Amino acid sequence: MEKNIISKIVVASIFLICFMNKVNAQADLDYQYVNGNQKAKIEVQSEDQSLKLDSATKVILQLENIAPKTVTLSAPNMKMLMQENTENSLVFEITAQSEFVKDGKYSIYVSGKTDGVIWSHKFVIAVK
Repeated sequence: MEKNIISKIVVASIFLICFMNKVNAQADLDYQYVNGNQKAKIEVQSEDQSLKLDSATKVILQLENIAPKTVTLSAPNMKMLMQENTENSLVFEITAQSEFVKDGKYSIYVSGKTDGVIWSHKFVIAVK
């Protein structure tokens, strides 16, 4: 009987550790920038909102109270899809290669200038 209880405690502990690791990994992801009434949000065009390794994935940067012409994007293997840009969004495609993926995450750097103030943000996106 004592072995049965210990077995259940071990199984429960392993489950809890796995669950916490997943929660902590997702906590490091960053798909949104907010500064007052200015917002920028990354929308990855895949079912699980993640980039696929070695596969082109469409990404949209939705902007609120930020002029797209004032925004600069930077990331390895990024290709702008200019014909799909709108008044409030920038559309691009990213092919995440393993050499640029760290701990299952990929970084996209965005900066801009609004009312004479320069801002920057690093978006961190999941890669599977």
